Amino acid sequence: APFKKGTYSFTLNGSQFYSLNYSNINAMDYLVIASPTLHTDGHGMVTSVSLEYKLPDNTTTVDPAKYVSWLQLQYYDANHNHIELGSLYAGVPMANQIKDISNVALPAPVSLSTLKGQNLMVNYNDLLGNEYFVYWQVQ
Repeated sequence: APFKKGTYSFTLNGSQFYSLNYSNINAMDYLVIASPTLHTDGHGMVTSVSLEYKLPDNTTTVDPAKYVSWLQLQYYDANHNHIELGSLYAGVPMANQIKDISNVALPAPVSLSTLKGQNLMVNYNDLLGNEYFVYWQVQ
């Protein structure tokens, strides 16, 4: 690290005084893996997706609210329409932020057979602003 953690004070142009609180935060401290589970009704239609968040050791389950700020799911329906739920950016017109980042109801059920072989894209931002794009192939 170029600097040790602490408060640094300096002047600029001989007159302006600045103070900087520096901390070296490692992105690994906030890395979690969001693993989806598809939930179906009695007719093989996927109605919702639940997400379990684990540390990279793949054993420690964590509270996503302590790590994740925005969540987005993407997939293709039977007509090959790109479906986007949520947004990673507040300024995007369809920024209907997903409120429950552990359980997401689909706006319309989609056949599990339609999703097989496809990628379910689970995208999220951590509290530091890092973006994660994780592709899960539906089996």
